[in-house]
Amino acid sequence: MSLYSQISGNYDKLFRFSAPARQFIRDQINKNKAAVLDIGCGTGRMAGELARYGNRVTAIDIDEEMLNVGKINYPAVKFRTLNMTHIGKLEQKFDAIYAIGNVMAYVSQRFISDFLNNVFNLLNPGGIWLFQTVNWDHILRVHEFDFPVLEVKEDKIQFFRHYTGITDTQVEFVTRLEQSG
Repeated sequence: MSLYSQISGNYDKLFRFSAPARQFIRDQINKNKAAVLDIGCGTGRMAGELARYGNRVTAIDIDEEMLNVGKINYPAVKFRTLNMTHIGKLEQKFDAIYAIGNVMAYVSQRFISDFLNNVFNLLNPGGIWLFQTVNWDHILRVHEFDFPVLEVKEDKIQFFRHYTGITDTQVEFVTRLEQSG
């Protein structure tokens, strides 16, 4: 069982979207009736919000449990189990494609060129590609890196994230979830 499968029920509590981040994405993408692709959608929270504004949203993720949460909460979104390096298999064009959170860190150096070509080929003329990633320049200067601990105090949950073995081409991502101590 993957890390994300294990935390799928608490994912939205642990990884909260700030209001400015949600507004930024809506401002960039929300065209009403736009065809939108959410790459690495997780539980589909942002995809669901864009669908609520009338966009036609396809949301992909590799983790079935995360998608199951999304299917329950956002029935207007078309969810698909798909590795993001295989987006070239999608048979439609999009007005907007986005990958937020730390999704892009999961595209290995070996696949990045093909991945970006696929993004370009899936976009309609004038379409936009929006992504967010960790500032790797800072992380590459250290040998280990700890993210701030994420907490859901009311549920007594703590999520620890640690990078180790950091090189120019790879990193080991070590996590720990504690619930009720």
